[in-house]
Amino acid sequence: MTKSRCIAVFGLAVCLLIIVGCRSNGTYPYGHYKDQEMVGFVSSIDLDNRNLTVDISEWEKRHTRGPDINDYGVELQVQLTPSVNIHKENGDSASASDLRVGQKVELKPAHTKSSKEPPKEIIILTIRQEEALERLGLFARGKGSIHVTILGDESSAPLNQKIMDQFLNEAGSGLQGGVSSMMYQPEYIVDLKKIYGIQRFPTILLFDQEKLLLQTEDVGEAIRYITAKNKS
Repeated sequence: MTKSRCIAVFGLAVCLLIIVGCRSNGTYPYGHYKDQEMVGFVSSIDLDNRNLTVDISEWEKRHTRGPDINDYGVELQVQLTPSVNIHKENGDSASASDLRVGQKVELKPAHTKSSKEPPKEIIILTIRQEEALERLGLFARGKGSIHVTILGDESSAPLNQKIMDQFLNEAGSGLQGGVSSMMYQPEYIVDLKKIYGIQRFPTILLFDQEKLLLQTEDVGEAIRYITAKNKS
């Protein structure tokens, strides 16, 4: 299997389960999912073997009370046989090559307590850029906090760890929003390199709960920014 034909989720996107909605009473963090609409997110695509892996963890937890929910994952393997109908939500036909890692999809028929019938239909759903970025774990969780992401590629891996260590040693208590390292993946549903005009790796991205605050290749600049924000 060639590397270009097998796409896999990277970094925090593998395991991070983001709460993206809740019922009005706040007791069902995933209560916005409907029983008859089995919605998930593509976590890997193997075109050589015509296999698709979809993370349906949030849909499976739709009846689970929160706010504290065990961080377990539920993935569904889908064999992309010729009989599986793939199309977009507007009805336009599509194929396996139109699927991307991180893509939001609906699988039909939905699983029930008595039936786990293999999907016969895959609907490619629209996903907002903000939702895709949130699922990557880029946004800070707490109000007023800053999350640091060190984005690199394979060639910059040793430097990524060096930058991580420098943040942990020098930023200290200022890292209330956390710091993480992530590998760039052009096949993801949103291309971070294109969105933010990244020229070289590693680069450092600072986010609050909603938006990018700073993009820099200079770890010192990023630490000074965090320090100044914490003092203001």
